[in-house]
Amino acid sequence: MTDWFTADDVRNAVGAVTAIDQARFDVAAKAARGKAREACGPVFPVETITERVRVRVPCGEVPLRYRPATLTSVALYRSGSALTVGDFDFDGQVLFRRDGGAIAEDLQVVYTAGYSAIDAIPGEIRAYAELAAAQYIRVVRRFLLRGEDPTQVSFLVPAAASEVASEYLLAPGGM
Repeated sequence: MTDWFTADDVRNAVGAVTAIDQARFDVAAKAARGKAREACGPVFPVETITERVRVRVPCGEVPLRYRPATLTSVALYRSGSALTVGDFDFDGQVLFRRDGGAIAEDLQVVYTAGYSAIDAIPGEIRAYAELAAAQYIRVVRRFLLRGEDPTQVSFLVPAAASEVASEYLLAPGGM
């Protein structure tokens, strides 16, 4: 499988002209993909998500953990009774009934999230990954001591990355 953000993308983001430290670029690309998934949800490939949606009080909308691409099934969580998928729709991370009715019980929702092609990934998410990778490279260069595992380095993604991808960021905890 092809990764949507690679060591070559990292090299371009940080302005490196040679692949002298290929292993560090590979790790930075992996870290950036992870940070993008954490902030924006599944990116590539498309993932099937099965989620229990808790409903404490009947309401018109319920939050989902990720942004669906398509709904696959909706069922009552306790009884397992299938509901008609066409009766539901979503907007961003919000699931609602098309008829405007209230959702009164916990649901089990199965949906797909992510992009089916690398070309379909929004540029803002790609820019988020570039900024995250550049930050990773800076942190590793500055603080990594010889012999430490570079995959265990923690770092903060720059605020600029969040600003660039603000339209695609997930709401904390679904909402």
